Amino acid sequence: MHAAQLAEIANWAAFNADTLIAQPSAITAEKCSQYWSQSKCRQNRWMIALKIFEQDVESDDCTHDPWPAIEIVVQEIFLSEMLTRVWSAAMVAHDREHNVNELTGVAHSVHIGHMEAKNRGMRLLLCENAINPELFERLNALRRKVERWTDLLLGQLEDNMAASQFGFQPKRVRDFYQEFSEGSRQDNQTRRFIYAASLAEDLREMTVGFPANPKINAQIAGGLMACFPADRFDSLGLPKSAQMLWMEKSSLEAQMLLDDLESLETSSMSFLDR
Repeated sequence: MHAAQLAEIANWAAFNADTLIAQPSAITAEKCSQYWSQSKCRQNRWMIALKIFEQDVESDDCTHDPWPAIEIVVQEIFLSEMLTRVWSAAMVAHDREHNVNELTGVAHSVHIGHMEAKNRGMRLLLCENAINPELFERLNALRRKVERWTDLLLGQLEDNMAASQFGFQPKRVRDFYQEFSEGSRQDNQTRRFIYAASLAEDLREMTVGFPANPKINAQIAGGLMACFPADRFDSLGLPKSAQMLWMEKSSLEAQMLLDDLESLETSSMSFLDR
C-alpha cells in the first residue's frame, strides 16, 4: 500500500471519527496494538534508512546517487503523517470523551516517533537544497500541502481541543472547525466530497510511484480499520468505500504490472527474431 492511500484513509477516518469516538469501547488498546506495533516498526525502518542515506550523502563515490531512494522514503514520511495526526487526535478525543487514559500514550508515542523521523528527513533535504533544488522544492511543496490538508481534516472533529493538539497550525484547525460547525449537514457533505476529490488530485500530481514500506502501511491501515464497525464501510463520505478503493487500485496496479511484463516479452521476442 502506498502512503498516498493512507492519506485517503485519513480523509475517511476524519469523516467517521466522531461516530467512533462516541462509543465507549470502540477504540481500545487491544484493537490499536497492531497499529502501534507496525507504526513503530515502520519508524525504525525509516530511521535505519535515513542513517544509511546520511552516510551515502557524505560519500565521495560520484557513481552512486542516493537521492531517488531518499525521495521515496521522505515522501512516505510526509504523506503518512496525515493519518498519524488524524488518528492520534481521534484516540486522544476518545479518552477525553470517556474520561479514561488508555490510548493517549499510544497516540503520543506514535506521533513523537513520526516527528523524529520527519525531522531527520528534513535535515537531509536541507543538505540537498544546494545540490538539487528541484527535488527539494518538490518535497517541500508536498510537505506544505500535507500540513494544510491535515489541519483541514482535523477541523472536522468535534473535539477541537484534541484536534488542535495534533494540528500544524492550531488556529487553522479552529478556522476549519468553525467553517464545518456553521455549515448545514448538506453543505458539509458537499464540502467533504469536493475536498476528497481535491486531495486525491493533489496526491496524484505530487507523489512518485513507489512505496517505501507497502506491507507495513497495509498493516497499519488494517489495525486502524479494525476499530470501525462494519456499517462504516457502506457509506464513507467518499465517492467510493475504502474497501472498493483498495480493490480497484490493487487491480489497476496488477494490470499495469502485467502490461509491463507483456511489453517486455514482446520486446524480447522482437529482438530474438532479428
